[in-house]
Amino acid sequence: VKDKEIVVFIDQKFSRACAYLLPKSAQGLVWDIADITDDFLHILLINYLALNSLGFFAHGVGIRERDGKGRLFCGKSGAGKSTTAKLWFRHSQAMILNDDRIIVRKRAKGLFMYSAPWHGEFSANFKRRIRPALLEELFFIYHHKKNTAERIDPKQAFSLLYPTTFPAFWDEDMLNKTAGLCANVGQRVSCYHLGFVNDREVIP
Repeated sequence: VKDKEIVVFIDQKFSRACAYLLPKSAQGLVWDIADITDDFLHILLINYLALNSLGFFAHGVGIRERDGKGRLFCGKSGAGKSTTAKLWFRHSQAMILNDDRIIVRKRAKGLFMYSAPWHGEFSANFKRRIRPALLEELFFIYHHKKNTAERIDPKQAFSLLYPTTFPAFWDEDMLNKTAGLCANVGQRVSCYHLGFVNDREVIP
């Protein structure tokens, strides 16, 4: 952390942590909440979810329809995630969970999407009470000359989803657990390649 030093003690199950933030200079505030959430909290959640096979972070846009059903739009940087969030915000009644990082969790009733404390360019919707959504469809997005969706099989879905996650690459067991959860997503939800144009017609 710039101009500060952070020391963190975490138990082996990543269920409890104690963080100490030490100022390197006497100027200004000693610490800010962003000093914890921007780096430390992110790593803590990645480890906690992976260690306990509870879920993972995905680089994508989460959309919650009014009936509670959810769609996840994943893609590399520049694929159109913020554009997708803006389109759905302007031209639908869906709730935008996040435009950059979505937490996917395996629950008794299915796979659910949750927002995360971090987002990309789009923030217009984040002052509202954000509710989770039951994940029903997964789209791997890219810019295209026309709107087109192509169904893909679970193996293809896994090969595209896993690179969008934030895996605990420092631990082999947690990597395997995250990979298993990603494979489960491809088997349980409908997955597509989605080429789209920046207009409202992609929504229907």
